[in-house]
Amino acid sequence: MIVVTCLVLAGCSTPPVAPAPTTSAPASEQAASPTPTPEPDPVLVGAGDIANGGPGDDQTAALLDGIPGTVFTTGDNAYDNGTAADFANFYDPTWGRHRARTRPAPGNHDYNTAGAAGYFGYFGANAGPPGLGYYSYDLGRWHIIALNSNVAMEPGSAQEQWLRADLADTDDRQQRRVQVGLDLVGELCGDGQRQR
Repeated sequence: MIVVTCLVLAGCSTPPVAPAPTTSAPASEQAASPTPTPEPDPVLVGAGDIANGGPGDDQTAALLDGIPGTVFTTGDNAYDNGTAADFANFYDPTWGRHRARTRPAPGNHDYNTAGAAGYFGYFGANAGPPGLGYYSYDLGRWHIIALNSNVAMEPGSAQEQWLRADLADTDDRQQRRVQVGLDLVGELCGDGQRQR
């Protein structure tokens, strides 16, 4: 059973590159061979409980304006009910300017609209396969997994079987894994009851 309650980042550094072997030519004849510059790790930035028309919507979107990279969401993207109107009125005027680089995950408020239709309609292909709310993608050497706690996820469920297959297909060289979609597997409300 997978229990994740917050964004997990693991192994953010790039392994060192071995120096080039030396030759037997005199130092005055040796050309300096540059050491390759390691590719920087990608930037992944985001939040959940995002847009409700309050000042925090503008403030957090302004923070994103100055941060490059991929934006993720952890659900409850547009309050109160994740309708198309909620996305148009609250999310789009603020975080919407980052939609092209956003990889979202749905939250329980997004499912206050049947089938999270507002969420899937707004984010389109960036939300993964239509109607599922779980998907994965590669970002640099990271393998990113977005899971959905609003659909079945118990052992044997379609989501659990998909996750096992996705992890089995992940290239072993991708040592870094980031898991998002954290309205997720073990999320608890303040009263200790699992959100639905």
